[in-house]
Amino acid sequence: MNKLRIESIEPEILIKKYQSKFISNLEHITPNWACGINSNHIFDISLRPENDEFSFFLVEISCILKYLDFREVLVEPLFIGHTLNDQRVARILGRWENNLFTDPPTVAIENFKQSTLCFADGRHRFKTCYHLKQKEIPIALYKEDIEKFNQIVELVPI
Repeated sequence: MNKLRIESIEPEILIKKYQSKFISNLEHITPNWACGINSNHIFDISLRPENDEFSFFLVEISCILKYLDFREVLVEPLFIGHTLNDQRVARILGRWENNLFTDPPTVAIENFKQSTLCFADGRHRFKTCYHLKQKEIPIALYKEDIEKFNQIVELVPI
C-alpha cells in the first residue's frame, strides 16, 4: 500500500483497525524515519539537510521522556477516544506498517534551567514509538540548541 492509499483511507477505519489490537500485536510495526541515509524522504522542507537548520540525533526514549512537555497530548493510553489524537496515531501506524517514512519529531529547549523540553512537531510520533516499546527515537534539533540539549540528554549523532 502506498502513501496515497494510506492517506485516502477513512480515519475511522484506520482507528478501528489499530484500536482493536493489543499493543503486543502492534509491536511488530517498525518506524521508518526520514533521516540519516533516508533523508531524501524528509517531508518538512525546513528539516532538509540543504537548509542547514537542524541536526538529527538518536536519544533513548526512557531518558528523554521525563523532560518532555506533551502539552495537551496524553501519553497513556495510545488511543484515548479523542478524534484528533486517535486519527494521528492510526495514520502513523498505517504509514509505518506500510513501510512509509515520517519525519523525526522536532524537539526544542523550553526552559534550560528546569531542563524542560518541548515538541515543535511530532508528539504523536513520539507517543506511538513509546507504545511500540522502541528503545530509541531520532529527533531533529535546532543546531543552536545542541550544546545545551546534550547537557540534559545524551545525544548520538545520526
